[in-house]
Amino acid sequence: PSKEERMRHGLTHLPHSLWCEHCVKGRGVNGAHGKGKQGTASEDPIIVFDFAGVGEGEWEEANLNIVVMKDSRSKTIFAHAIPSNIVSESWMVDALVKNIESLGYAKIILKANQEPTIQKVQEEIARKRAHATVLENSPKYHPQSNGVAERCVREVKSMIRVLKSALEVHLHEKIGVGHPCLP
Repeated sequence: PSKEERMRHGLTHLPHSLWCEHCVKGRGVNGAHGKGKQGTASEDPIIVFDFAGVGEGEWEEANLNIVVMKDSRSKTIFAHAIPSNIVSESWMVDALVKNIESLGYAKIILKANQEPTIQKVQEEIARKRAHATVLENSPKYHPQSNGVAERCVREVKSMIRVLKSALEVHLHEKIGVGHPCLP
């Protein structure tokens, strides 16, 4: 790629490029163990969401967390950084409702796992939405049944690694837990 193409790609690191060291470093995953496509009989869009810790290695002590959401129709992904101790604050619920409303759907299915914290947020989202929101939860002890959310978490975390790697090279310094760019 030309210097201009590299510079343009470096702004977002999208799409994934095999020639980009940061994309390769941040998005490297093991081979898939999928079962093939699983269809749904539902005509309503399914929006899945989950919480995840971002910390790996030295970042584990930072208690950085994210909430991610993915729309089954448009494949749009939303992600928000959240402090570990405020996963049910109203600003976060408001942000998630705003994300859902931006998709333009009336009735939706909102799917998550059965963790009590997630269910509380799920109920708050349904309460604050002006349109019908069907709550659906994956069976207990079977996180793989919400595989779309798990893959979404993996995708967002890989993008965080990509951007972190590129920023470290650009700044000529390592981004540690106390770095000013972190929330």
